[in-house]
Amino acid sequence: MESEQEQDIKCQLCDQIFSRKCNLRLHVESVHAKLRDFKCDVCNALFRRKHTLIMHSRAVHEKRRDYQCQVCEYSSTKKHNLQRHVETIHEKRRDHKCGQCQSAFGFLHTLRVHVKTVHEKRKDFICEHCNKAFIQLSHLRTHTRIVHEKRRDHRCNVCESTFGKVGNLKRHMKLMHEARRDSQCEQCKSVFSSPQNLKLHMKTVHEKRRDYKCEQCCSSFGQSSSLNLHVKSVHEKRRDFQCTLCKSAFALAGSLRQHVESVHEKRKDFKCELCEKCLGTRHALKIHTMAVHEKRKDFKCLLCDLAFGYGSTLKKHVRRVHL
Repeated sequence: MESEQEQDIKCQLCDQIFSRKCNLRLHVESVHAKLRDFKCDVCNALFRRKHTLIMHSRAVHEKRRDYQCQVCEYSSTKKHNLQRHVETIHEKRRDHKCGQCQSAFGFLHTLRVHVKTVHEKRKDFICEHCNKAFIQLSHLRTHTRIVHEKRRDHRCNVCESTFGKVGNLKRHMKLMHEARRDSQCEQCKSVFSSPQNLKLHMKTVHEKRRDYKCEQCCSSFGQSSSLNLHVKSVHEKRRDFQCTLCKSAFALAGSLRQHVESVHEKRKDFKCELCEKCLGTRHALKIHTMAVHEKRKDFKCLLCDLAFGYGSTLKKHVRRVHL
């Protein structure tokens, strides 16, 4: 347990709190002084410490995960990450309790993020390119790398698809190449990358639960993230992610990425398992499957009794018949 003195080391430039003086020094050097003295020879990424550069090379370019969990498929480049994974995921330890609510966490860092975001409502890390605010410096760096630097450091060895996050690559491998069916819906045969996503699918799609209600209109959603996106895009009219190749703008970084890959790069990475058609996005593949192979017509016209398999077909119908 940390002492009172250890918990009271505060940055004088942004009031962020650290447990050790060395962490405070690294924070000042990297965030406020912008010092990045160690450069990767492969992708030109910059780092504040040589050790971080070495770990980056192992994880990103050498694809090394030397520390493997004996219970599940989790692996890490760091030994202490594996130890914390076992303690929090498999041993269910929650040693760090919030003093303002009943929440408890496996990581001290997660507790601090919880306090800062839930109770203090803080987002201290601002993108200098688009002014988007983030809870953690790591989130800002990921955003900058993927959205503004257009980097895709994680490449699929089977189909050459590239991804900004290693988690997206893993999901791609499971769904597209490994034909994993360990998280498959028994009602509609949809496949998911994790049991949690399957559970969410069951709740929102088959149980029709919409627990998150918009205070500004009658809309309700199955996920809090969907509600937040709805408020930002519909009521606040925000489109923070601008395409540099055309005038299109999007509420999500993922939507912008899919737009660039499917519209400008003409990529068709998502192949239908029931026919030879290839689509540019997973969502387009899902709509194709429902409309063509399941013969579903989920897009109903409010002005007559007709229904369509595609939203675009419904829009054309309304323009031609009712306008």
